Amino acid sequence: MPQEERPAISTPAEQRRRRGGRLFVLAVFLLVVFSGLAATVLFVNEGRNYKRLVRQFGLQTYLLPPPPAPAVRIGRQRRLAASSKQLPRLVRPLAHDTSRLIPPVTTSTEERCQALAGIGGEPPNFLAGANVWECTFFLPLGPGEDPASLFIQAKGVGEDDLRTFRIKLSFTDERHDGALLQTALTTLDGYGLSLTPQSRSYLEARLSARTAFKSDLENYRATFVPEMMDQRRFNLLLVAHPVTMACPVPTPEPGRASQRAIVSTRIGCLTLPMGQVFSPQG
Repeated sequence: MPQEERPAISTPAEQRRRRGGRLFVLAVFLLVVFSGLAATVLFVNEGRNYKRLVRQFGLQTYLLPPPPAPAVRIGRQRRLAASSKQLPRLVRPLAHDTSRLIPPVTTSTEERCQALAGIGGEPPNFLAGANVWECTFFLPLGPGEDPASLFIQAKGVGEDDLRTFRIKLSFTDERHDGALLQTALTTLDGYGLSLTPQSRSYLEARLSARTAFKSDLENYRATFVPEMMDQRRFNLLLVAHPVTMACPVPTPEPGRASQRAIVSTRIGCLTLPMGQVFSPQG
């Protein structure tokens, strides 16, 4: 007796298995396609995009090869002279370089004060008391009720010990600004303040630009500030640093005259050969 054929009926579980298998094959295919596309984009042009992506995430130490070592060529070594253990500016023979020393001012304080009359303006006024002295000088530039002017006040003690030097610059007339600046610098040069060319250039640059400053220049504490009530008027004040030590008098050997002199400086005593006495320039 022939059997009857049963219809092919799939259960829901079998349908899910077949559908899952087709989805898995499709997912693998898409993964392979996108992986190949990403690899093509990243590694094109010698992997430039790949290197950029790695550096962006900070993984170049782990995912990139180390850079090649530089080609170092060792040439012939040159024998160097034995260097001193001291700083160059300490062993440099500046103390014996007479080109950095200038003759001291031989004119008296009153003579230097009266020499300001050669600039013009009112006659200088010199006052001397018990071991103190003061020199004042006023120079107007141009006519008018409030002309550009220069006022100088120098104070000191003893015969030739300058303690303070003040210049008041009134830039009230732009036509005389250049002449006022040059007159102030000429006064500094002629009064025997012993400023180096570098310090003088520093002062000239600050005064011409009217830039306030406070600094040490040679043996002076320099201050340049405008007045509070009138910004057109400036005061340049130079205050000498006090000498903190006394130099001993050289004692000659018995039967021989002293051949050396000792000059006081800000940082110590400088021994110089006798003949012509110098004062330190800086």
